[in-house]
Amino acid sequence: MFSLIPDIDLYHHYDFIGDRVVTKNRVNLPFVKYPNGKPCLLVNAFLLDCLKKKNLSTKNRGGTLRAYAKDLSHLIRYCFYNDIDFYEINDSHFRMFMNNIQAERQQNNPQAKKRESNTSITIGRKTLSFLDYVGKYHSDVDYVEKIIKATKKSFKQKSFKREQYFDVEFWHHESFETDSSIKKRSPIRKAVIDSLYSAVSNIRSNNHSLAECKFLDSRNTCLIRVLEITGARIEEVSEIKIYDIEKAFTQKDPKLKLMTVKQGDDLVSNRFLPVLLQDLAVLKKYIRIYRSKVIKDTVGKTNDDGYLFVSLTRGKKMSSESLSNLIGKLRRESGIDEQACAHMFRHRFITKLFIKLLNQFDFENKDDFRRYMLDTNSLKVEIQEYTGHKNLGSLDIYIDEAFNEVSHIDAIVSTVNLQKAYESFDENILLLQNELRNGLPVEKYIERYEQLIELRLVDITRLEQIDKNIGEHCNEVMS
Repeated sequence: MFSLIPDIDLYHHYDFIGDRVVTKNRVNLPFVKYPNGKPCLLVNAFLLDCLKKKNLSTKNRGGTLRAYAKDLSHLIRYCFYNDIDFYEINDSHFRMFMNNIQAERQQNNPQAKKRESNTSITIGRKTLSFLDYVGKYHSDVDYVEKIIKATKKSFKQKSFKREQYFDVEFWHHESFETDSSIKKRSPIRKAVIDSLYSAVSNIRSNNHSLAECKFLDSRNTCLIRVLEITGARIEEVSEIKIYDIEKAFTQKDPKLKLMTVKQGDDLVSNRFLPVLLQDLAVLKKYIRIYRSKVIKDTVGKTNDDGYLFVSLTRGKKMSSESLSNLIGKLRRESGIDEQACAHMFRHRFITKLFIKLLNQFDFENKDDFRRYMLDTNSLKVEIQEYTGHKNLGSLDIYIDEAFNEVSHIDAIVSTVNLQKAYESFDENILLLQNELRNGLPVEKYIERYEQLIELRLVDITRLEQIDKNIGEHCNEVMS
């Protein structure tokens, strides 16, 4: 029902001083059509209105605006095949539309609904928002309330930038089902991560040469490692550049530059995440040995776009969707029967970050920790800097996970920071052993093993000093 315009300049405003029209460039803008291929002008106008007023993102193949276009496609089909104009929809039409949405079944399992209640409600609310736009287009500001019998409700939400509340409005209709419970993704388990690593060599084709197999194994291993050590969104992982890897490796306190998404198209921001030298060394080996050869054999050094994860055949940046599909392919090849996706690495990373704070302050219960989080702005800023969250309130769900996991930790090596260094070393040694089994010469194995030991010592020395400083700060705060 829609296609993506890869690059377009849209009208922004008129500059009277310069006597010129100022445009704004957009990428991956959804363009909606009827089933017969004709443009759906009102829906496209509504999407542009949302783009302007809500600053919705079009990154990552259309982003949030693409989700709007997808959800409104159901209404377009309904009106087209029933020969109903958008402005002719009444209460009965809308009820029938929602019944169709809620009654659809899965093709491979007719007993199961195609959508959960919350998904159907989301489609219904976006549809009502669009129909409200249609009413105002026809100078009928009460169209949705009077004709479709929908009501606008609101609730109070606290702003985490300012200590105040604001109203959040949403549409409701009697045809909506009861909200289903929100399913939370759990952090990915260590055993599942190990299974993904083990499956790396299983997803390449028999048609690949030995050199190509080595590149794929190294790249896909680094993808899992990056998800582990950064907790970044998959869109952010796809934007990592080799320049930033190499720059972090030269720093006294290594920090990797990550682009922060979910900020809207007008807001481009970056964050800097503390990383370990031994983890950067694994990425540098992939860049120096395997990625460089693929670049040489495809686009050439002068045309290298500089992104960490590139395609074997094209030498160009891999999209976030391709990287996400790789994790899905690894999960299927690993044979595990539980969920495993790229975003679950982020859940694990954030949970471990909370565990670090819990162990530093030795809180007795979750309420104490929440109160401390609300009273201490420095911790808010620190967590947001690491994770790139726009709203601190969305971090609350990780507190329960952190307390649950803390109760199952048998031993903590000095501090959680030091534990991280030892865990990374163990993980990197396991990866090195896998390479040894796959043909890495023994002398190369010994050379890189010794390098990891040396880098671990540097990491530990640096982290011990950081922990000493944190301990002094904690004592000051708690006193």
